[in-house]
Amino acid sequence: YVNVRISCMLPVTQQIAALGHELRHAVEIADAPSVIDDASLAAEYRRVGFVSHAVRTGAGYESRAAIDAAHQVWVELAHTAE
Repeated sequence: YVNVRISCMLPVTQQIAALGHELRHAVEIADAPSVIDDASLAAEYRRVGFVSHAVRTGAGYESRAAIDAAHQVWVELAHTAE
């Protein structure tokens, strides 16, 4: 299971971009059958991403693909607002 949390205190457009970002992480994990626990998740993100200390509860993980996904959502939201 992958647990995705997004703050409901964010503006709706930021929530949507955050959801796109987090769903990209879910795809990364689903595409890695070797991920079965915290240790194998950490190993996978050492391979495809990097450790992020931006998470309040300690170290989390980040990937260029998830960052790019959030950016793409922002672009698409801006385009539909025009």
